[in-house]
Amino acid sequence: MKSIILIGGFGTRLEPLTVTRPKTMVPVLNRPFLELIIQRLRDCGIKDIVLSLGHLPDCIIDYFGNGSKLGVNLQYVVEDKPLGTGGGIKNAQKYLDETFLVVNGDVFTDINITKMTDFHTNKNALATIALIPVNDPSRYGVIEADETGRVKKFLEKPGIHEITTALINAGLIIMEPSILDYIPNNKKFSYEKELFPALIDNNKPIYSFASSDYWIDIGKPEKYFQLNTDLLKGQSVQYQPQSSSAIYVDPGAKIGNNVHLSGTVVIGPGSIIGDNCRINDCILWENSFIGWNSVLDSSIIANDCHIGSDCCINQSVIGSKVVIAKEVTISNNSRIYPYSKIN
Repeated sequence: MKSIILIGGFGTRLEPLTVTRPKTMVPVLNRPFLELIIQRLRDCGIKDIVLSLGHLPDCIIDYFGNGSKLGVNLQYVVEDKPLGTGGGIKNAQKYLDETFLVVNGDVFTDINITKMTDFHTNKNALATIALIPVNDPSRYGVIEADETGRVKKFLEKPGIHEITTALINAGLIIMEPSILDYIPNNKKFSYEKELFPALIDNNKPIYSFASSDYWIDIGKPEKYFQLNTDLLKGQSVQYQPQSSSAIYVDPGAKIGNNVHLSGTVVIGPGSIIGDNCRINDCILWENSFIGWNSVLDSSIIANDCHIGSDCCINQSVIGSKVVIAKEVTISNNSRIYPYSKIN
């Protein structure tokens, strides 16, 4: 089976982290998030993978190349204009000549792909959608199915009075290539809002595969942070932590004297933490500098930032290449965009 990963456009909810890199390239435990997805597919026996790209495609292509370093075969399709989820799949039609798996590029999950594939085959389905229960289904696509798993209703981001189930589209769908015949060429088209409702209305065999395995959508900074925490605590079968703490410091980082790390802390390669700093529940990307005596709490610091001494950063997200002078306090859920200078 082949797979297509839908990476798509600009991830506004994850700003300012996604201004200078695609959402799939944000580091999780100091590796691009997309690398974790590709490794998961490879470990499930899927080695032919198409990446459907939108925002800042070159950094993805330059990093992964043909995929050989990860033991997979990568092909790329790049959108000249936003095509939506269905249009993104149609754009890669020439590579999708057999049963294929569609993966949303902002989802990390342990859902058993082998069992899902067997279910899809046994049902002779045109498409099989993985379902996962969530506390707030109004942010996602709600799916109602009968006792056999056959989908009866697909409702994208329903209002609170329309919600009849907590099961949502998990962003993992097995499709047959003939489904591409229902998607128009070179047109923005949604499989959630247009394709699946039309297929269901025409009694096509669309099935669901419910799972309670680990699943998370990293579309918001707090969810991105949670994934790092969950992996360090062994919540996913895909990562076994090396210690009981939730602290992960790259060997290429430099930590000064009398530095106190607590909670979930991830520090990327080339980053430097000055003496007497206190860091709690923070992620620092690569090549950032934190001056001495600074306190960082519940924040994300992107790459190539310079934070002066005696600063206090609390509950904030700092974009790439930001310069913050000494003795500055930033708090209250601030978002500082790339290349900013704060005095």
